[in-house]
Amino acid sequence: MLSGDVFETDEIAAPIGLISVVILMLTTLFKCRLLLLDFLELRHEAPQWRRGFFFAIFMIITMVIATYSLAFGI
Repeated sequence: MLSGDVFETDEIAAPIGLISVVILMLTTLFKCRLLLLDFLELRHEAPQWRRGFFFAIFMIITMVIATYSLAFGI
């Protein structure tokens, strides 16, 4: 929860840092993988389905990190 929080100093929101965002997104990727395999039961489906879902989640996470980098000029 701490890595996803924005710290405020003197009424100006400071960015949490690219490393924190990457750690948060990698944790999200791991959690999504577990949910897809177990909750949606993709573990027993064809490999194409698993790869498609993982690719979609990976692309979303990549876009979030890229957007964060562009927004804060990193």
